[in-house]
Amino acid sequence: MCTVEERSMAESPILLPAEEAAALIDGFAITCRDLPESGGMSLSIYDTAWLAMIIKEDDSQRSWLFPESFQFLLYQQLPSGQWESHACDSDGVINTMAGLLALIKHQQQPSVMGCPCEPSDIAQRISNAVSALDRLLQVWDVSGTRNVGFEVIVPALLEYLSAEGIIFRFPGYQSLQSLKTMKLAKFRPDILYTTEKTSVLHSLEALVGKIDFDRVSHHKTDGSMMASPASTAAYLINVTVWDHEAERYLRETVQNCHGKGSGGVPSAFPTPVFEMAWVLSTFLTAGYTSALLGERSTSIVADYLEAALEQGDGTVGFAPGLMADADDTAKVQLALSLLGRGSRFSAEMVSRFACKTHFQTYPSERNPSVSANCNILMALLHCSHPDSFETLIVNAINFVCESWDRNACKDKWVSLDTACPPQDSR
Repeated sequence: MCTVEERSMAESPILLPAEEAAALIDGFAITCRDLPESGGMSLSIYDTAWLAMIIKEDDSQRSWLFPESFQFLLYQQLPSGQWESHACDSDGVINTMAGLLALIKHQQQPSVMGCPCEPSDIAQRISNAVSALDRLLQVWDVSGTRNVGFEVIVPALLEYLSAEGIIFRFPGYQSLQSLKTMKLAKFRPDILYTTEKTSVLHSLEALVGKIDFDRVSHHKTDGSMMASPASTAAYLINVTVWDHEAERYLRETVQNCHGKGSGGVPSAFPTPVFEMAWVLSTFLTAGYTSALLGERSTSIVADYLEAALEQGDGTVGFAPGLMADADDTAKVQLALSLLGRGSRFSAEMVSRFACKTHFQTYPSERNPSVSANCNILMALLHCSHPDSFETLIVNAINFVCESWDRNACKDKWVSLDTACPPQDSR
């Protein structure tokens, strides 16, 4: 869902001048009123590549639905053949795999209409991407990777590329397959055919050929699959009857996201709860007051977050109506508590996310998050009666401290600039 960069920026200790902080909250207040379906996350090559592969058939004419997304990919491909890594090496791996797959699909189907002109050097671009991807895979530290969902997304992309005759073998291949097996051991595909929500909805592109996409349409929220452009694109590619609502979501995302019609899309859209809750709670914990941030605008944003929390019966996801997660819920509750509102810590939060020794961000996650437990701990300590949650507080503290002692603070949500020191240096 949110990239490492966005979460790291939201928790940055660098203080803005009060007028700049207030201007940011003013912008959120305007968003609440005029553009609730919004988001400013950075653009994702991976998700953009999935949009570039959608073909729509009208009156027996087949056309690329988003030629601008394909042009965006071409523009972003580096001379080496790969697409850029941002927060970590695995970004480059995933981006280059998806970009390569999109290039192959376009090369294979020159008769499909829509693109103003296919590049004359597409074969060379594919060759360069294959070579670049092989170099990336040879040095990729699979066991040290914490990106959310990589253990199912990368094996799926390897399968899709293998079906096109492009096969990779690399030192971390067996470790990757083991992680995939471990992850999928907790997953039953038929759960997608029920009304139960699962975080897998954000990554349906990893399940092409493994599920019946015609049976998952009931999971759409405002046309999207958990506000994921990639997942929604894969859904639209694989349903047997064209879904106009999904197409509309993707078109609105292309136009209204940070790319503003360039064809690039983020890994999640919209993301209003995430952006407002993380920024507001960070300002408040850093010492900004509602007076400094602007009483009226702060109240409008708080009203929006409170309504989202109530809509979710005490929990919330990164946008209203989406599957709830512990991280965003904690940030909303913390912000409201610091403003003197809704200072309760919901029973629903406890029942959904509290485990025996820690909190989980989403149900059935493979590895717990240190940062998420820190955020939940902050929310617990600032609620009106923290003494009512003594056991949960102790569990969260012990989990964070033990992770520190084991030098196991590498997190799937936040990029940590420094490693935890060895235990004997404390």
